[in-house]
Amino acid sequence: MMRTLSRSVTNAITTWRRKPIEAVEKSRAVKLLTNGIIGLIALLIWTGTSGSMAAGGVLKGEASWFSTEACQFNRDSRCPTASGASLYQLIRDGVPYAAMWDVPLHSQVEVCGRVGCQKVDILDRGPARKLNRLIDLNPDTFEAICGDLALGVCPVSVNPITP
Repeated sequence: MMRTLSRSVTNAITTWRRKPIEAVEKSRAVKLLTNGIIGLIALLIWTGTSGSMAAGGVLKGEASWFSTEACQFNRDSRCPTASGASLYQLIRDGVPYAAMWDVPLHSQVEVCGRVGCQKVDILDRGPARKLNRLIDLNPDTFEAICGDLALGVCPVSVNPITP
């Protein structure tokens, strides 16, 4: 989408600079430029963070948890995460994994909730943006931070850890 948007803006500017500019070309350039700007604004709104930024780069929002139930939507029998690691293997090995959109894969964050704090590795992408949640945690981490899986969601703060 970004390439198409970029091309639209470039085409509009190129068309706008041609001389002599006929009325039809000018009209087309204005339409392309307007569509490009509207598309850029929509893209920025759509990719915005689902949490709110607090002082020091700490994100605040809601956490949920996920496990192998997510594998029913994955056609690969290994159920790979976005990082390529098998979800089944991560659970078997007791790795504190999480899914998040706003930090790079393989980075580590500290998540603090109602009960405590824990460091997790971001190994997947999620949660679904339409849910307006900040992070998906593995069940063990969710329990350690929020207290009970039955809650489903709980308020957390996420602090990216710089190496």
